[in-house]
Amino acid sequence: MNIESYKKCSSAISLQGREKSVRKSSIRALLVSLMFPVLLEHFSMPIIFGAFAVMCVLGSLFVKHFVFETRGRSLEEIESMLHQRAKDSATGAVPHGAMIQH
Repeated sequence: MNIESYKKCSSAISLQGREKSVRKSSIRALLVSLMFPVLLEHFSMPIIFGAFAVMCVLGSLFVKHFVFETRGRSLEEIESMLHQRAKDSATGAVPHGAMIQH
């Protein structure tokens, strides 16, 4: 594959990823907007905001512990790391949920 083909393919994949991300984000925002009035009928405002805050903290902890940094790495390096992680988890060499250290 020549460099121009790679760039076209890479940008198309990137665009598809962005589209999916925006779509999922919009759906989540819609769900929160639709859930809020229903929850407000059953719970007080501090409980609702507390529950959403707990979900945000849990999401942040998940990202901190299970998502590795990709800044400054090429796509090939990231792909290699993911393949190695998949191979190690398939053979049982890395416990489930172990972080990638590089």
